[in-house]
Amino acid sequence: MIHGTPQVFHKVRGIYIHIPKCAGTSIEKTLGGPSFGGHSFATSIRAHYPKEWKSYYKFTVVREPLSRFASAYYYLRNRGVHKALQNDKIHKSKDINDYVQNWYRNDNVLHMMPQVNFVCERGKSIVDVYKFEELETSWRTILMKLNQHYKPLPLMNKSKDYITRYDGKSLAILREVYKEDFNLFNYQYS
Repeated sequence: MIHGTPQVFHKVRGIYIHIPKCAGTSIEKTLGGPSFGGHSFATSIRAHYPKEWKSYYKFTVVREPLSRFASAYYYLRNRGVHKALQNDKIHKSKDINDYVQNWYRNDNVLHMMPQVNFVCERGKSIVDVYKFEELETSWRTILMKLNQHYKPLPLMNKSKDYITRYDGKSLAILREVYKEDFNLFNYQYS
């Protein structure tokens, strides 16, 4: 899958894999992209941009899976029902636990796909991985690898801080769905 505006930044010689709800819109805008985010798989960008893939710096930002899921849920719930957002079932759910237990497994919402789907091939990431929770310090490293002077990362498209209380059944479902995310990106089960 490749977005209409893939995150190939020729000016800085970088490729950014924008995983939903991981500060992507802020990163894209700071690197000279549009003010709206787009989401592509690393394997698709590699196939469409083989020359750039070989020579550009490639990276992504991941986020603790349960926090990311909650952020995506409330982000999509606070927007109107829209086919491109695939959020109609989210609006039908009474709350996050109802969605997880009764809708999610039969839904195919891009914003909630496991992060490994965006950046992995044969169980390994094919791009450098940074954590959302450490982005303030990692951002300097990313800019250095792109040979860019430091510029602060603006807060764009930020979700409100929601206190989410997953019940035991929802936690079990989400831990299973995001098992590879927890393991590969070294997150602890909450």
